[in-house]
Amino acid sequence: MTAAATLHRLEEAGVEIVVQGDQLRLRGQKPADDLLAEARTRKVEIIQLLAERDARDTAAERAAIQEEPPAPQPAPEPRRLIDGLLSAGLQRPPSWPDPAARPAPGAWCGCCGRFDPRQGGRWWRDLRNEWDGGAPGWCCATCHPPDHLAPDQYETVRS
Repeated sequence: MTAAATLHRLEEAGVEIVVQGDQLRLRGQKPADDLLAEARTRKVEIIQLLAERDARDTAAERAAIQEEPPAPQPAPEPRRLIDGLLSAGLQRPPSWPDPAARPAPGAWCGCCGRFDPRQGGRWWRDLRNEWDGGAPGWCCATCHPPDHLAPDQYETVRS
């Protein structure tokens, strides 16, 4: 039987093998007498096999430890975050009833302009004051164009 086969049979039998200098210490289950005799005969080779295994395992562990960790993701630029918040604050609905709430510069329609909010939008309001409940509010000129009104019946604003 080879030293590798002896070592394998010892481990299968539940024997813990510890090397202390040039000695083999067997712990746990007592192996069969023939296996114990073979281990004594092949002691030097078994110690060498265990040393090689330990060196191989240590090298693999060292390589795993020394592997480059994944690079941390950079934090988002504060300017991008601020731009996003400002852009979201300028979003308006396609229409709203308050004529005093004039579209702010850069205001964009949440219905049709959501894909390019930096361009702002074009808004209009009816000047005829024929709506129920008072003066009409503002509408997006893209979503709700004032095609039904004459040019002098509505006011237009570009934001």
